[in-house]
Amino acid sequence: MAATIEQLLHAHPTNPVEETGYESSSNKAWTRNYKPIVKVTVHTFERNGAMAANFDAFVPEQADDQHRKSLGAYPPNPHCWRMDTEADARHWFYHEVSDTVMAAFASAPPLVQVAEAKAFSDQHVAHVVDESFTFKTPRSRIPLVIGEFKRNILLRGEWQRGKIVSAGQLTLSRELRGYAVKYECPQVFCFDGYSLLMLQFKAKTLEAIAHEDCRVDCWFFPRENAGGVPLRYAFYRLLVQGLRRCQGQLSPSIVTLNGQQSEFRNFYTGEPVWEIDDSLHRHPWGMYRAVDPRNGSMYWMFNGQEVLDESGQRLLDGPPLYNY
Repeated sequence: MAATIEQLLHAHPTNPVEETGYESSSNKAWTRNYKPIVKVTVHTFERNGAMAANFDAFVPEQADDQHRKSLGAYPPNPHCWRMDTEADARHWFYHEVSDTVMAAFASAPPLVQVAEAKAFSDQHVAHVVDESFTFKTPRSRIPLVIGEFKRNILLRGEWQRGKIVSAGQLTLSRELRGYAVKYECPQVFCFDGYSLLMLQFKAKTLEAIAHEDCRVDCWFFPRENAGGVPLRYAFYRLLVQGLRRCQGQLSPSIVTLNGQQSEFRNFYTGEPVWEIDDSLHRHPWGMYRAVDPRNGSMYWMFNGQEVLDESGQRLLDGPPLYNY
């Protein structure tokens, strides 16, 4: 039966899963060139026996989110699952999570999910991540989110405490950082059949992803989480965060408001930042960005009104991404 995408995002998968308990590993030699994740900010917490979360580390939802979530879609077909290999975990994630989320991005803007695609870089990259969710610009393809599939290796206790100490989890953290560097993508996930780990490297610059002192936002959700945050909604928020970063990459690096230029554009969020009275501000003088749901462009607002440029036109921060 048809539903809205919003209804499906807030619903948990209901198809039964048979578990085998099989474990895979993460021990790729090339990952030793990357630092483990040590500075973790955890955004999930237990409430009434389920994992809840806040998404304050992401930019707020906008009008284009409301448009996407109002679209019609269909829930996954009835299916019986056997969760054994990494391929089983990937197949389950496609069918129960990403297929629903990607229905929101058929056109506004159109995103593409690709498996085992090489990094979209001018330089040769030998190692390939399992999954990429991408946006195609006139000149390139930008990864919004990348991810790896494993089997039964994520240790909830360590990630939920923000203390990554065991050899296996440290190795995995090196791998995820390594892929983030290679794909120039700070929004990363890992799904092991039991749990979804979502990470955001809070890198002000691309180069900062590789640094050990780069702080990392973390969300950890079990597959079965009745009463908690559904995997679909969590993954939707991660994907939109990658989209906002992409919009920043397509925008001018320096923005002028009130006659003052921004200092830089934050790499991991795509937001311009100003230095005012020795403090950094994303919303200078109370101004903030909004999204036009008709074409995905970003523009500046103040006190509920559009900010205008010298010619009296809406002051844009990001170009249109689509039309409908």
